Amino acid sequence: MSENKDKPVLSLAVPVKIRTKKGKKPRKNTASQTPKQPIKLSYVPQLPANRIAAYEVAAWVILHHHYLDKALAEHEGLQKLYPSDRQFVRMLVTSLLRHHKQLSDIVSSFIKRPPPPDALLILMMGAAQLLLLRTPTHAALSTTVDLMRAAGFEHMTGMANAVLRKISQGNFDLLTADSLADNIHPSIMQSWQKAYSKDRVAQFLPQLFTAPKIDLSFADDNQASAMAKAKGGQLLTPKSLRAELDGTITSWPGFDDGHWWVQDIAASMPAHLFGAITGKKVIDMCAAPGGKTAQLIAGGGQVTAIEIDPKRARRLEENLKRLKMSCVIAVTDALTYQPEDKVDAVLLDAPCSATGTIRKRPDVMQKDISEDLKTLPELQMEMAKKALSWLADDGILVYATCSLQAEEGEHIIRALTQGERPVAEILPISEDEAGPFAKALTTSGTLRLLPDSLSFGGGNDGFFIARLRRNRS
Repeated sequence: MSENKDKPVLSLAVPVKIRTKKGKKPRKNTASQTPKQPIKLSYVPQLPANRIAAYEVAAWVILHHHYLDKALAEHEGLQKLYPSDRQFVRMLVTSLLRHHKQLSDIVSSFIKRPPPPDALLILMMGAAQLLLLRTPTHAALSTTVDLMRAAGFEHMTGMANAVLRKISQGNFDLLTADSLADNIHPSIMQSWQKAYSKDRVAQFLPQLFTAPKIDLSFADDNQASAMAKAKGGQLLTPKSLRAELDGTITSWPGFDDGHWWVQDIAASMPAHLFGAITGKKVIDMCAAPGGKTAQLIAGGGQVTAIEIDPKRARRLEENLKRLKMSCVIAVTDALTYQPEDKVDAVLLDAPCSATGTIRKRPDVMQKDISEDLKTLPELQMEMAKKALSWLADDGILVYATCSLQAEEGEHIIRALTQGERPVAEILPISEDEAGPFAKALTTSGTLRLLPDSLSFGGGNDGFFIARLRRNRS
């Protein structure tokens, strides 16, 4: 690639060119006229349905800026595929997102003029299959050419074939730390390097590019042990199991009986930090989809779950119903909510930039979070102060964000607990309470979970967690 270093870098952050029937002029290629959905593919008999679904999902996310989870969940064709094909689609799209900049640079090095963005997307899908999924060369080439043809780029099929052949014969290393960093938006990377140093970021960066395994949380230790025997995997804690995704998750033992729910080990930590809560009044402040709510209910708490979004609240209710659990669900803005009485515990998993979830949501990688870091900390501070006002004298607030940005973690706690008029004090988390994350304890007794903080393999979501009580002075 060095001999092509002066060629322009291709970008998908431009409008899709609309193709029309013969004899009609295409609409002007302007941002305001970008179509609301991917171009409709023509019928090509030999084109596999999984490639069609992968293209359409990728187009929704990359060209039309939809969330990955939403695009996967709402694609009707995807739900009709065999489980193995659905898994292939997810692997291809997430690989494409994780290595977006690298793949764009590689493809651009073999092309004189940038193609339309939807054609570029198809070329990058072919490159991802060759370099990341290790798809056989003939399969990657033939399906890419057919997808080009189906998308209306018949005149580019020869170029596509030639480019992918050159890529298949090249020697590209997509896994070095410097190369991986290119895929992360500068607004995210600069914040990380300021908080943790460039060397520390380079250490945990590869973990973000590794497809995560499935972590399950259980209400009962015995059920966790039984699942470990049935499906294999590794017990991370007595109530948390990590396993390889095998088939459809809803077909696993105990799903219909509500024995478990999917929840990353890091996300399960905040609810553990209240200690015994049997009979205590507990508020889960931003509750959906309900993993932490389920933990609090299983712990015996009298739980009120607050969720501002009616759709997410319905999902929360449905999830708890499957788990044979129930609680009071308040569909309201937590900032205007007021409990009738003081409560013993509040769990605030605050709205944040979600950069800690990049392993599962690689679409977050390319997000400019500059504006988020101006507005979200204000909201997080306001919500934390509101939560503190609800607490009884000995009440506990556990503050958490699934973010790797210090602006949404350490800076918030510093502002709450230091200065002339601190409103809270830290209740340090012990090594025993931190469990597998004991090495992630900070000197102030909070937890800063980086993607490689788990004491054994497989990585984890990034989180910041602090336990607080109202300042008594």
